[in-house]
Amino acid sequence: MGERDRTDVEKVRAWLDEVILVKLKDGRCVEGHLECFDKLGNVILGDAIEVRDINGNERRRCGLGLVLAPGNAVVSICVRKSQKGVDTAQV
Repeated sequence: MGERDRTDVEKVRAWLDEVILVKLKDGRCVEGHLECFDKLGNVILGDAIEVRDINGNERRRCGLGLVLAPGNAVVSICVRKSQKGVDTAQV
């Protein structure tokens, strides 16, 4: 594991229990509480919702519950609402 990888893992570990937004390769965005992640980049979100842009200006939200986002489908992860004052930079 390289130095950059360690830094990213530490950053994501600080985000546990935060509300995060995960962007997926197929264009979907899922928002929820970060419950767990692993070394393969798989992410588990609790109380998750899918956020979709409709016609470019309207957003539709659909409740999903507990979601596993496979690491090979994740494009980016960022904190939406920090409760602990953690670094909200994107990974």
